Amino acid sequence: MKRIVLLGGGHAHVQALKALVQAPLPGCEVMLVSPFAEQIYSGMVPGFVAGHYALEDCAIPLAPLARAAGVLFVESAATAIDAGSRCAMLADGRRAEYELLSIDIGSVMDRDSLQGAREHGLFVRPIEHFVKLLAALTELAERRPLDVAVIGAGAAGVELAMALQHRLAGPTRDDGEPRARVALVTGGAPPLDGYPDAVMAAALAALRERRITVLQESCMAIGADHLELAN
Repeated sequence: MKRIVLLGGGHAHVQALKALVQAPLPGCEVMLVSPFAEQIYSGMVPGFVAGHYALEDCAIPLAPLARAAGVLFVESAATAIDAGSRCAMLADGRRAEYELLSIDIGSVMDRDSLQGAREHGLFVRPIEHFVKLLAALTELAERRPLDVAVIGAGAAGVELAMALQHRLAGPTRDDGEPRARVALVTGGAPPLDGYPDAVMAAALAALRERRITVLQESCMAIGADHLELAN
């Protein structure tokens, strides 16, 4: 029996499970290992943040899909891989032995690459953690005006800044103050740097229309109540 381990519940492995439902692999024992029971589809996260989708609309339950594909689902994370012995060590103490290993764990963020980020930043990844923290942020905006800064002005950063503005700003509070003000810190270049000029211009116009402050600077450190920029 050939053992196949799918490490991570990313998009490629979701498609692999779908393919196995339609065409099982004879003589193979397949295991899916993921620390999350559901995969949150990243392309729908800005829409969820903006309030257009419910969280369940964006979630792909992995266990039922694995079961339909005849795949063993293990809700755990890999802590190490020993290629010599063809084995992945899991956080729950188990060992996942394999003849073939596929890795689709998605991107991770270095929480210590920016001073103060671990203590004061809200990390978008893992998305499964981020989406659970959004409700607390929304509740905080109801109690007092918030200044929210999004660091990074690629496509995801621009979409997230506009989604947060839509979700948090809303109508003014009873005291006349806006519920939230959103700033986008680009890292020095214009938003969507590298995209066609027309796309960059359209994005900048959309940000201005939504009264999102664009700071073409790099963030050097995050404090409890401020960002320290390169200038």
